[in-house]
Amino acid sequence: RQTPERQANLSAQILSQRAVAAYNADRCSEVFIALDERARLVPENRDLMLLRGWCYYKAGNISAATKIFQALDMSMSTAESRSGTAEAFDIMNRKRMKY
Repeated sequence: RQTPERQANLSAQILSQRAVAAYNADRCSEVFIALDERARLVPENRDLMLLRGWCYYKAGNISAATKIFQALDMSMSTAESRSGTAEAFDIMNRKRMKY
């Protein structure tokens, strides 16, 4: 028998793997489901927040992606968070230029 904490950690690991596999297969809706289920068990780590941000980006929800990338960049700026922020701002600027 496993402790409830151990069960939650194992479930979180499985859901992380599902989210990554779904992302690699371009199935963003499955990514969101796996990450949301995982977030009910344990806090979302930085790598999975980046994954969520890129999935929002791929799904066309640039506003949500930007919020995630900016929050990550403000807490700890990395090449990944700066890249996500730059990409999202680039898309938003191109949309503004069309109008």
